[in-house]
Amino acid sequence: MKATFKYTKLDLNSFYQLKSVYGYFGDFLIKGNFIMKRVILIFICMFAFPVVAQDNYQGHYTINPYTPNAVKPGTIGGGQYGNDYNSPRLYDNQGNFRGNINSNKYDPNSVANPYGRYGNKYSPDSINNPYGVGSQYKTDSPYNPYGQGLGIYKK
Repeated sequence: MKATFKYTKLDLNSFYQLKSVYGYFGDFLIKGNFIMKRVILIFICMFAFPVVAQDNYQGHYTINPYTPNAVKPGTIGGGQYGNDYNSPRLYDNQGNFRGNINSNKYDPNSVANPYGRYGNKYSPDSINNPYGVGSQYKTDSPYNPYGQGLGIYKK
């Protein structure tokens, strides 16, 4: 059994539609050689689906002194002017974001913001909630003396 391939011609209207979508690269996509088409397609896909860079691991935010790379709560942070761009970030074992480590009480993601999601002592996502993420009985809580704590990552 022999495989057959059909080639269809593009009419002028389809050509201008393709050119309007891809700009001057439309000529290459229609008339260029096969290798050039693949190179351009790969190049377009690289920018269409960017790879998110991983943050740098800084240690674990915990009071347990026996955890490797342990950082005690209150000893690290982005300072009083910290924000999402310059503060270390906390993540639990499942990869959930648990707030920025800084002393900026106006940063909405700061663990020092008493009205924010990650600093409010009544929020289930806050490390300051003794019955939520900050419980001394959770293994990834920073206040569990036998636990692992939360991972600290910096951009």
